[in-house]
Amino acid sequence: AGICDCLGAVASNGKKSPLLRIPDGFKINKIVYLDFLQTKVFPWIQEEFGGVPVCFLQDGASTHTAKIVQD
Repeated sequence: AGICDCLGAVASNGKKSPLLRIPDGFKINKIVYLDFLQTKVFPWIQEEFGGVPVCFLQDGASTHTAKIVQD
């Protein structure tokens, strides 16, 4: 078994979002990351938590802090 890069989210209650497998040699940029948020993470948050307010945290990675992502 090899190592694979993936993107995902974990809630404080232990629930996990769908994983997005990153192909070998593929670089995550702000556009790819934003697409992942919009198509995977935010729909998952809505499905799992409905209208309950959530706190969405990211680390300081440049893809997370890009203006297009923050907007």
